Amino acid sequence: MSFNSYEFLIFFLPVSLIGYYGLRKLNNKKSLVFWLCLASLFFYGANNPRVILMFFLSIITNYIFTKVILSKNNTSLTKSFLILGITLNILFLCFFKYFNFKNIVFPLGISFITFQQISLLYDSYKGNVNDFSFLNYLFYITFFPKVISGPLVNYNSLTEELDKSSKSEVNYASISKGIFLFSIGLFKKVIIADTIALIVTNGFDLSSNLNFLEGWITALSYTLQIYFDFSGYSDMAIGIAALFNINLPMNFNTPYKSRSIKEFWQRWHMTLGTFFTRYLYIPLGGNRKGQARTYLNLFIIFFISGIWHGTGLGFIIWGILHGIARIINQIFIDKKIHVNKYLSIFITFNFVNIAWVFFRATDLKSAFKILKAMFDFSFIPEILPLFMDNFKVITTILIIAVLLVTLSKINKLNKINNKLIIKISLSILIILFGADFFINGNFNFLKDALANLDFGSDFVIALKIAIIGFILICVDFKNIISTEDFNPTFVNLVLASLFTFISTLNFDKVSDFIYKSF
Repeated sequence: MSFNSYEFLIFFLPVSLIGYYGLRKLNNKKSLVFWLCLASLFFYGANNPRVILMFFLSIITNYIFTKVILSKNNTSLTKSFLILGITLNILFLCFFKYFNFKNIVFPLGISFITFQQISLLYDSYKGNVNDFSFLNYLFYITFFPKVISGPLVNYNSLTEELDKSSKSEVNYASISKGIFLFSIGLFKKVIIADTIALIVTNGFDLSSNLNFLEGWITALSYTLQIYFDFSGYSDMAIGIAALFNINLPMNFNTPYKSRSIKEFWQRWHMTLGTFFTRYLYIPLGGNRKGQARTYLNLFIIFFISGIWHGTGLGFIIWGILHGIARIINQIFIDKKIHVNKYLSIFITFNFVNIAWVFFRATDLKSAFKILKAMFDFSFIPEILPLFMDNFKVITTILIIAVLLVTLSKINKLNKINNKLIIKISLSILIILFGADFFINGNFNFLKDALANLDFGSDFVIALKIAIIGFILICVDFKNIISTEDFNPTFVNLVLASLFTFISTLNFDKVSDFIYKSF
């Protein structure tokens, strides 16, 4: 079952909420936890019940190992069980993810589930697990908003949230926040990410025939797609949890505004970065054993991150590239070398954009073909007249540039000091995009200006969405809607309703979440 489906919105989520808030009247925490576990297992196994058996095999095994480790009757035995437990989890992951056996069902979210199993074993060994029980443990692993693709959260944090939720009054502010967050995430996925995917799919399928402009548009489109796809999922997950008055950690914070690779990983998939730091980087020695060891530890983290994401060489190269970039970044930090803010943002963004090509490509051959097209500068003389002959396109690009510069200085939407500039810019954009549509019934000026991009009739619509998406990633919207001081308003309710309505109208065109297969 997927968040972006009618069965989830119309059946599963309402029934889960009705059952949860109905059972609250019994004032019995165990009944609430049992209901959430039951709902989560149904969610996980709805498409293929056979995965539940494999899921429970992992759950029972890890529960036994955790109980032995927590008992601490024998120090050497405890450590042996920790090592054996981690080894079995890694083998379990490798069996399903890296060996392509026929007739074996691939458990969704296995990388996330395995990581949380390992983290629980490690925290148990370190004595950092409180109130451990089978029911709490089952809830921790299966809680349906985060079971497929996170956010990653440790045992204590989630069970404490559950305890707080079961004891508190119904929190209508949390419910309002959840509805708003879910609607934004749904819109990001269905309308923005899946529309931009038209460009991405066509571009990577035609990698052998791309020119300079098409190569860059393809790469940049995937950079936008994966952000809106994954951050959309995270928004929905956080929003759904908030409906149950459970807070999940924020996972994205405008990562494409980062000034370094270090900062990028503090803003992108933030919970994964936290987990790698806590359960791998620090146990390896962190930065406590000299510079050379620090650089090696950083490289190991990103190399393993590449393997964790997927089986192809593209994922490994992606991890290696980020590892090398992070080491260079650390060298600059150690030597106190400072780079201009805007130049560092430009370099970081373009590095991330190029690395994503390896992440997305089905094979290395396709990746290198796209990179070759991106750096084929012989095409530049051909595209200059194309833009010079289209005043509207130039004006649009300039306005977008003004918007980006303006919005990049905004920390919160409620602190905008340049409202007039933004209103004027958006009005002109609407005129440029809208007038041509209402007069001609299409966006001919964009289509004509980009006539050499033979991506099909849907390309223009996708490009429009991509432009809007690029503006949105420069708005520091995430910081507001993910904080506990979020104040629900009538405007938010209207926006949430509008986003949800528009998204549900497009459910027939949606695809799976990118991170669903990891």
